[in-house]
Amino acid sequence: MSFLFGSCCYRFVGLDHEVEDGRADRIFSRMADNAAASPTDFVLYGGDQVYADSTWKVAAASSQREYFDLYRQSFGQPNIRRLMANYNHHMILDDHEIENNWPARANPDLWTSKYPAAMKAYQIYQASHSPAVPLNAEGTRLERDPDALWYRFRWGCADFFLMDLRTERVLSRWPWQRKIMSRAQEDAVVAWLEDEPDRVKCLVSSVPLFPEQRWPFRGQDSWEGFAAQRQRLVDAIHDSGCRRLLMLSGDVHASLYARLDRRGRNPIHGWICSGLFWPTALMAFRWYRPMIRDHHTLRGLWKPSLGRVTVPGEVYSRDAFSRVSVDENGATLALFDRDGNPVPDIGTEIRW
Repeated sequence: MSFLFGSCCYRFVGLDHEVEDGRADRIFSRMADNAAASPTDFVLYGGDQVYADSTWKVAAASSQREYFDLYRQSFGQPNIRRLMANYNHHMILDDHEIENNWPARANPDLWTSKYPAAMKAYQIYQASHSPAVPLNAEGTRLERDPDALWYRFRWGCADFFLMDLRTERVLSRWPWQRKIMSRAQEDAVVAWLEDEPDRVKCLVSSVPLFPEQRWPFRGQDSWEGFAAQRQRLVDAIHDSGCRRLLMLSGDVHASLYARLDRRGRNPIHGWICSGLFWPTALMAFRWYRPMIRDHHTLRGLWKPSLGRVTVPGEVYSRDAFSRVSVDENGATLALFDRDGNPVPDIGTEIRW
């Protein structure tokens, strides 16, 4: 099986709440060309498909109408519209579908106004074409709002689980009480790992599980800020016996391959592809290579080591999308720039 994967598509929205230009739409034309040139099963997105806060707090979407307009304009641009019309699309949200680093600055007003508006728009325009939303008995229409936004599906030789790491967070000053997802979702991930562990497993995490960033860019918004749950997840992956596991992530506006090795255990492979479009005026992450910790020990809350993280190849910090091809023997990770050209020295061949 083979699919396209990417995340983080910034579109500049002006003070009038209108998407100002079509620059972000260009890469979807290249993705459509790539999909047409090779057998493509679907397109997978790892978060930040829209930026409701593209101008920070100025003119950020807050009402239901503004969120609806943002999606209609973003997904109505000609190239992404053509791509979505011809291939299955699986999506999961990250913070910018609501606001940056949500829910770090949430207050009662945002929880009761902005958040419900963002979630209704997300359910209509993203979750609606995923298995998260129940269908009626005939399978002809969507029946109701989903009980949860995380979901799993099976395609060919691979099982997929898309984690919701935004709407179930529990923030606390005490590290052992912090949760990036609910216990119900955590239990569902563990059950998914243990269900036929010899199959290929693709676990989608909107924020990278690894590698970690260097100081001062390290923060509480990623898995690093939820060390207890990260420790349980890594232990569950290793205890499940999965030997064909690939972590797919976005968020950091850079593309790279990383690997987590633990003595006596199967390695965990990580593939990050981000972002689909990030304008030149916002170059905060163009120099991502010095920010990541190329070789480091991944630590748990109670354990000094969860394994050794390595980033063996280069890091690409410009607009890109990727093609992921997997079978029972391994995976091929290939990166393409915004012109559709292969990016050398970034992808890799994995043998399980």
